[in-house]
Amino acid sequence: MRDVKLSSNQKRTPKVDIRLDYENLHITLNRHRGWRPHAPQFYEAIEKAIADLGPITDTTAYADWYRLEGPGKPDLARGLKWQLAYTRLGFQTRLLLNEPGLKDVDTQIDEDINEQLRLATLARLRMIVVLGASDGDYVRTVRRTYNYGQRIVVLGIEGNISRDLIREAGTRNIRYLDPYLC
Repeated sequence: MRDVKLSSNQKRTPKVDIRLDYENLHITLNRHRGWRPHAPQFYEAIEKAIADLGPITDTTAYADWYRLEGPGKPDLARGLKWQLAYTRLGFQTRLLLNEPGLKDVDTQIDEDINEQLRLATLARLRMIVVLGASDGDYVRTVRRTYNYGQRIVVLGIEGNISRDLIREAGTRNIRYLDPYLC
C-alpha cells in the first residue's frame, strides 16, 4: 500500500461513515411507528440526528430490497424502486438476500466496518462510525470500533435498540430517528 501524506486538517476532521441495517429500520418504522417510507425524508432525518458529528463521507444501506414492503413473495420491481431511490440520494446500496446459508446483513455490515476501521488506522484518520441498527448482534462491532480507538454512534428507533447495544455504545452515543420521521 502506498503511503499517503495527509494535511493536519485531514487528520483532525473525522470521517463520518454511516452503515445502515436499512431493512431492519424500514420495517420497524413502517410496522411499529406507521411511517410511510420516503427516501429523502429518511436521509434528512439521518442528517438531523447526527448533525453535530461533522460532514458525512459515506452512507451505505444494506437490505434484502425485494422484501421491504407489501405482502407476499419478494417483488423485483419494488426492490429496484427502493434501491434506486437511495442510490439517487448518494447512498451506496448492498443487496443481501435473506436466504439460509447466505451471509446475513449483520455479518456483512460488521465485516465492512472492520475493513473501514483498518484502512482508517493505516491512514491515521479519525473516524466516526454511525451504525443504523438495533439488535444485540452488533455489540462486537461496537467493541471493535472502540478497540481501534474510534467513535461509534448507534442510530435507531426509540424503544427498539437492544439494551446490550446501548450499554456497549454508551448512552452518549445513541441517537434516534423517530423524532424526525414520525
